[in-house]
Amino acid sequence: MIKSRLIAFTLPLLLLACGDKDKETSLPTGQVVAKVADEDVTVGELNAELAGANIPSSVPREDVERAAVRGIVERKLLAHEARERGLDKNPSYLLQQRRAEELLLVKLLRDQIASTVAKPTRADAEKFIAANPTMFAERKLLSLDQIQFARPTDASLFEALKPAKSLDEVERILSDRSVEYRRMPAAFDTVGADPGLVAHILKLPEGEIFVVPQNNMILANRITSIKAQPLGGEQAINFATGMVRTQRLNEKLQSELKKIEEKGKTLVTYQDKYKPKPPAAPAKAGAAQAPAAPQAAPAPAAAN
Repeated sequence: MIKSRLIAFTLPLLLLACGDKDKETSLPTGQVVAKVADEDVTVGELNAELAGANIPSSVPREDVERAAVRGIVERKLLAHEARERGLDKNPSYLLQQRRAEELLLVKLLRDQIASTVAKPTRADAEKFIAANPTMFAERKLLSLDQIQFARPTDASLFEALKPAKSLDEVERILSDRSVEYRRMPAAFDTVGADPGLVAHILKLPEGEIFVVPQNNMILANRITSIKAQPLGGEQAINFATGMVRTQRLNEKLQSELKKIEEKGKTLVTYQDKYKPKPPAAPAKAGAAQAPAAPQAAPAPAAAN
């Protein structure tokens, strides 16, 4: 029944796409849910289109499938027109096509590696919970007063901010240097945060600020309140299981990456100015060192 409705829905588009009144058009059957000229739209392609889609229970599945098929057909018609105009020969297209293919292959490789990582047991999750109390039994929710600004390229700004003891001082320094920022309420959940960072934050004197990076942003924060919110039971087990699996996956990916880089190092050559820089030598004791930017760490999430 669903198949016949799909056929009826796509037929006007099929006639438009073919454009040859004298040519006999064979209707889609079996695994083919629609046709655009001589190209089939298969059940497999439809399922791939809907993979991961969050379909509300109130929406009939057949309506979602019908809309998805319509989208696939329209995309194929537009792609056909683009080829007719020679856009598939454009250098920009060829570069983007290569990049898209490489990203897809990397994703498939990652998925293949991930499939070899053993699922953590309940005992693994319980061990993780015991080793990370700030995420579970001692979990806390922190309300923050927060200033956000873009990560600066000028190291002197970090030096200027080091003596700041309040957000008002941070705000004044940023204003004096004409640095754009925004001040807003935010929240910090110790679940998933680096335990060392959490311990440091919770030991701060009342009202003292702490600064953490988040992607290309810097977040300066002052705690306004702390609320205990223990995480236990099956919710804790599920969360810990996911954390352990993520750790194992990252370790496996790093291990595989090293092997792949070692295997392929003879295949890679660079123009001199693009060669990777060698690792910096450890600083000698007593030697003067340039100030470093804050170390990356899980950062407070901005409140909505």
